[in-house]
Amino acid sequence: MRPLKTSQQKGFTLVEMIVAIGLFTIVMMVATGAIFSIVNANRNAQAINAVITNLDFSLESMLREMRTGYNYSCGSTVGGTPPAPKDCTAGGTEIAFVNAQGQQVGYAFSGAGGNGSITRTLGTGPSAGIPIAETAPEVNITRLEFYVSGTVTGRQPSVLVQIIGTAGSGKSKTSFDIQTYVSQRALNK
Repeated sequence: MRPLKTSQQKGFTLVEMIVAIGLFTIVMMVATGAIFSIVNANRNAQAINAVITNLDFSLESMLREMRTGYNYSCGSTVGGTPPAPKDCTAGGTEIAFVNAQGQQVGYAFSGAGGNGSITRTLGTGPSAGIPIAETAPEVNITRLEFYVSGTVTGRQPSVLVQIIGTAGSGKSKTSFDIQTYVSQRALNK
């Protein structure tokens, strides 16, 4: 005897179930790929943000120290005597000055091994004469120039700083070109 077909029989056939599961699997694979892509992009953005924050902190520290310092000497390194004021309108990769605490300080471009950085040298104290990298290894400075004016003319001394480089690594590498200007708070002593 054959079973009677009634309109009350409901459900899915095996073919319909296989198609539904297949479509669900494809949609989930695409969604999972999109989520992983978003997570990876977020990681890269956070890494770039950390590197740029380091660069910003280094630059702000350097400029604050210059703003409150005196006796800017472009092209000079930290030595035994305080640097004599010296203009450098053509630009230089080093600057030395006396900071607000009376310490000799020097900032310079260090481009060893193709991975350039901004270095700071303190002329007094336990770390005297030892250049310390101010930027993270993920920050590659390709050009650092200091343009000093007004130190010998009696005008308000000022420094123009230009920095060019890249931040990050791999696919998340971004380039930057920063130019900033700082003037001394008080006239030379």
